[in-house]
Amino acid sequence: MKRSFPALLAAAVLALTGCATFTDADVAARVGDDEISNDQLASIARDQLGVDDADRADMQTVIGILNNWVLDRILRADLAASGAPLDEVEGDLTSATLDESIGASFGAWQQTPPAPIPDDRLRARYELGPIESNLICTAHILVDDEATADEVLGRLADGDDFAELATEYSVDTSAAGGGVLPCAFTTDFRSQYIPEYVEAALGADMGDPVGPVESQFGYHVILVRPYDDLAGDELVGLTSTPQVRFDFASQDAEVYIDPRYGSFDGSAGITPLG
Repeated sequence: MKRSFPALLAAAVLALTGCATFTDADVAARVGDDEISNDQLASIARDQLGVDDADRADMQTVIGILNNWVLDRILRADLAASGAPLDEVEGDLTSATLDESIGASFGAWQQTPPAPIPDDRLRARYELGPIESNLICTAHILVDDEATADEVLGRLADGDDFAELATEYSVDTSAAGGGVLPCAFTTDFRSQYIPEYVEAALGADMGDPVGPVESQFGYHVILVRPYDDLAGDELVGLTSTPQVRFDFASQDAEVYIDPRYGSFDGSAGITPLG
């Protein structure tokens, strides 16, 4: 079975219709200084499908090949940046050598500890906000009635410390830790917390408390925590995951995709334009 874009990179290959059209001289994709031409892509498509005419290849097959080639190049670049460069597979680029290459690079990448993400890059990602960054860190103060929530909001407006007020007011178990809840991927956050909490947090400006937010548990005052408020290791468990590691590696790799095939995103692979 041919390898498709690994599951860790989310839904990479979409179900497409139509056939691919190739031109011999054009670059189909580029990762850093490495390129795959349309004639190489057509040759691999013919090989995989067992047809003489590459233009008979469906777009799903073509994008699957490109996804695998791009993935292989990104993984190899990240391995080199992590101090563990991998030897190239010998021979011309064919369906077999591409399969061999991506198998080797993916296996080595899984076994290689990720290089730490520099603080400035992590800050820049986090400060894009929870929707674009897919990272969210919140704290809350849970009280029994709306009047008390309004009192908390008033004290916050006067400059009182959120964590100290959580310890003083909150009836939630998080009170002892200043109301802080674990950082999460935004996609997981949506399913882990009650809808009222999620909606309010995702609609909040970072660093500005919102509330009162009523739920079945009482009234919440919610804070999407600024990056400077996070302890050094709070995001480590998330940013060392394969998905986030690959996202950063794909940004470094400077991926170009011929627009006829779509555009590239680190979490989705190549997806069609329009």
